[in-house]
Amino acid sequence: MESPISRLKKIVEHSARLRVVRIVTEDFPALAAGLTIWTLARAFLPVASLFAMGKMVSDLGDASTKAPDALHRLEVSTIVFAAVYVASTLLTPIYSGLEAAGRVRMTYRMQHRLMQAVSAPIGIAHLEDPTVTDAIVSAEGSLLSYNPGDAPSALAQVTAIRLWGLGCCLAVGLFRWWVAIVLTLGWLCVRRPVRNMTRATRRAWGLETQVMRRAWYFSELSTSAAVAKRSGFSAWRTGWWPSSVDTGSTG
Repeated sequence: MESPISRLKKIVEHSARLRVVRIVTEDFPALAAGLTIWTLARAFLPVASLFAMGKMVSDLGDASTKAPDALHRLEVSTIVFAAVYVASTLLTPIYSGLEAAGRVRMTYRMQHRLMQAVSAPIGIAHLEDPTVTDAIVSAEGSLLSYNPGDAPSALAQVTAIRLWGLGCCLAVGLFRWWVAIVLTLGWLCVRRPVRNMTRATRRAWGLETQVMRRAWYFSELSTSAAVAKRSGFSAWRTGWWPSSVDTGSTG
């Protein structure tokens, strides 16, 4: 029977999230630091802005007495709320910059890793294996609507959203503890089916990689003039079916 420690070690070794964190931390430490700071700011600045606004509204009521200390507290709370609000609005453009920088760096890094993996075996027999081709296409993300280079920024965004939800539950718990428990339990109940649906979708895309790859191949033959000219695909109009298309359909 497998021990819990070995099972945990296997999970850590095969975790895609930890693999992304390890690659970014080792190869791009500045990008990793920027994404970490942005994640913490995105998680806690919205909650902090709510508390700052509540404090400002409370001090506004106290300032109606025209007491000197109450007016001073209102000025301080207004400045704090303005600073937190401005910082919150800057998160979106900062994320766009980090996302673009991470995409470029991770794309070149992934291409380098793919070239090393493909060039390691001797010969080209492995390149003719449809399983290897499917794995390469899946790693490139060329058949899907996502770019593997967006993995660091996407992971930072998902982590920030989860931390933000946790912070909201804690903030609500300061006023009504049972409401925080209900929200947490509701999130746990919804999280499992959503995760299962995401895994099923990803598994379905992975199983149909070969079919999608062939579909994209014939789509390029019919829509790309350069590819069609290079393969002689236009000769079908004269009744001649080139052997290059038959050979390519098996790739």
